Amino acid sequence: MLLSALATIYAGALITLFALGYFGFVWKTLVVPSLFLVAWLAGRFRGFVRDWSMFLGAIVLFDSCRGLIYTAIQRLDLPAYMSYVIDAERALFGGVIPSIALQQVLFADGQVGVFERVLVGVHASHFVVFLGFGLAVWLLRVRGFPRMALAFVLLTVLGLVGYLAVPTVPPWMAAQRFQVLSGLERISSEIYNISLPTLAKSFDLNPVAAMPSLHAAFPALLTFICFREFGRWGFAMLAYFLTVLFAIVYLGEHYVVDALAGIALAAFAYFLVYRWSGLKRLMDRAGQTAAGPAGPGSLYLPVAVTAGLLALTVFLGLASRGTTWRFVPTEAFIAAELEGRSPLASYYRALNAQRRGDHRRAQTLVAAAIPRILDSAIQLHALAVLAESAFHNGDFATAAAAFARQPTLTRRQRGMLAQARAAIATAPETH
Repeated sequence: MLLSALATIYAGALITLFALGYFGFVWKTLVVPSLFLVAWLAGRFRGFVRDWSMFLGAIVLFDSCRGLIYTAIQRLDLPAYMSYVIDAERALFGGVIPSIALQQVLFADGQVGVFERVLVGVHASHFVVFLGFGLAVWLLRVRGFPRMALAFVLLTVLGLVGYLAVPTVPPWMAAQRFQVLSGLERISSEIYNISLPTLAKSFDLNPVAAMPSLHAAFPALLTFICFREFGRWGFAMLAYFLTVLFAIVYLGEHYVVDALAGIALAAFAYFLVYRWSGLKRLMDRAGQTAAGPAGPGSLYLPVAVTAGLLALTVFLGLASRGTTWRFVPTEAFIAAELEGRSPLASYYRALNAQRRGDHRRAQTLVAAAIPRILDSAIQLHALAVLAESAFHNGDFATAAAAFARQPTLTRRQRGMLAQARAAIATAPETH
């Protein structure tokens, strides 16, 4: 009965989050039931519920917190950063950005091949691999599982603190959205947009969560633990870790500096949990409990706490409703990070002016920005901004010309174009 209640609560939480638009988060989390199935087949289902339920509840909660942190960044108007990590990367590599250098050599033709698809798969594996490794530890080195679980919870919390303290633009965004870097493609988005566009969109619940890189931190911590628990098998995990590092840099998802910060956090979490004497007695006792039998009475507290964690996850998902999951540069970000670095500073100022209803300023700014915009999608959007702002300013000739350059128009825009053409046709001729 108790286990059925836990399954019902878990399924209800996933359904609710799916309804709220957390598609990618839900798909990632669907791997969890397979862990329960393996535990059941191994004849250790009760022990799994006792040892894993709170850990999984915490991981699900913390993963959903990425979106909550971005909601807080938006609503509290917290600053985001970009230039510091680019400057650090260039200082570390003699003026070279490794992501750009790798793509110039390996992605020169711009064609997505098997190599890129494999690396995108490696990049996407980070949520699944640490759970699979945790299952191996629990099945084969059960006394070491509580330490591993605590280390990952601690690492995740530290990563979330980093996301909130230093919201950082990833390299692909610096290149494609802001034109601060050149010659860098977001290869993973090309693959996802062809195969799973809705899923790809929902993964980006926090578009400025580049520092630290948990994609680097998780396999780094796995490597430390694997050497400790399984000896030479640690070299296999080290190979996976190095492949992840290469993937996240080559694909333009993270700077090397992001990865180094993630590795440092992983080392700190490992040291604290595995080397700090203050936790030794507590972890030894937790290991003994994990190795012992799991009676029905031992499940009530873990299940109750897990239910509370899942309920909190749903609540936080509700609190994040209405968040725009696309990073919108503020005036402060434009002044600090784009002015003098990017030709798009005027474009983003125009967007902010348009949102405020200052159409005259928006038209002036976006008209100056359009000739310097390299990205075709951004240029089309800039033309739409020019058309709409010119329409509101009564500059119907400019509005009609800009609307005419759009490949498709919304119903509202078609109405504006028709009104602009009608106004032009009825306007008195001037000599």
